[in-house]
Amino acid sequence: MTRLLLLLGLAACGTAATSSVDCTTLAAAVPAGRGELEGIWDGPRQRLLLFGGNEAIPENCAVGATDLLDDLWAFHTACEAFGEVQVKGDKPSARARAAVGHDTTRQQLVLHGGRFRAGDSGAYTVRKDTWVLDLATDTWRKLKGEGPPARFDHVGAVFGDRFVIWGGNDSTDGAVIAPRNDVWVLDLATESWSKLTTKGNPVPRTYAAAAADDGHLYVFGGGGSDALVGSFMADLWSLDVATGSWTELHDGSGKAPRGRIWADLVHDAERDRLLLWAGHDDGELGNTNQIWAFGLGTGKWTQVREGDVHNQPANGFCDFPADFTLVDPESPERREAGVAVWAEGELMIFGGKADCGNLDDVWTYDPAADVWTERSRATSGEVCPRIGGTCSSMCF
Repeated sequence: MTRLLLLLGLAACGTAATSSVDCTTLAAAVPAGRGELEGIWDGPRQRLLLFGGNEAIPENCAVGATDLLDDLWAFHTACEAFGEVQVKGDKPSARARAAVGHDTTRQQLVLHGGRFRAGDSGAYTVRKDTWVLDLATDTWRKLKGEGPPARFDHVGAVFGDRFVIWGGNDSTDGAVIAPRNDVWVLDLATESWSKLTTKGNPVPRTYAAAAADDGHLYVFGGGGSDALVGSFMADLWSLDVATGSWTELHDGSGKAPRGRIWADLVHDAERDRLLLWAGHDDGELGNTNQIWAFGLGTGKWTQVREGDVHNQPANGFCDFPADFTLVDPESPERREAGVAVWAEGELMIFGGKADCGNLDDVWTYDPAADVWTERSRATSGEVCPRIGGTCSSMCF
């Protein structure tokens, strides 16, 4: 685990020719710990972009707390530091659980949907608006015209001139899940939406993880209408965006990741595989920091890193002993609902919801060396044994 990278990176600020930021202008600030946000890797500007999310800290394991955000942050790898992006013009309203894609042709981030609520009770406002962020100028622009029905907890990806979204939840009641399995396509040239006719569809779901290659949307896991109390899904599907045909790549049986929600999936093109990271599984552990790989050529899952393992039962509801897990100190904290991107041949992650609060850390995983590197240290959310010292309970 590398704790000195932040200081070393700051000393070397401004040395990367591809970075568009003057490192000396960055304040010593980090975004508030948060989950339920979205992000992309902006390669030309060498930055991880992060939008919105929920910074509320649940009490007694409750999931309804909301403090939703509309800010945009960047982690600049040339500086090993964060900076809040000062956007121009109007911007999307505060929200969490939106879907995003990266349009590399036009150098823009595309955002759709999400949900908002002021306070911790009452109905949610479910969004259906679509926005694009010009990455060269950091200017938001809202698209005109009618799009897909409002939803959140859906997935999105860009394929050439098309931004594709799938699934999600359209319920305004936080205690009710109304999952979807429809596919919608935004033509990025004309900025018009249309519904894609599909066949062989997976069952409707929300909280799924997704990745994409040049022509396929890959979707893993998630939950149905009983996800708040029931088991989670562990199947893996592929959508051929050109034909609208779905194919089940793995049913989740045998040697495979447990069913889980709010995990992250990325495409490792060099090794022809998908990497599955984190999420909340339906076993004794709950939040996980495992990495699994699915070989697109072999059709098989392989566990790459085990991470923390379950050690002792809970003392009671939302009461965990310090030795609840055997902590893997070389892996990031267990989490769900964070951001994961594929950046320059590595898995890069930020934030998410952990057992002890919201995280604000940045890590990268080098698949060639099988090594995690901490790029920006967490200021909240880590369990007591990971920090070190004597603990009477899992959290401080």
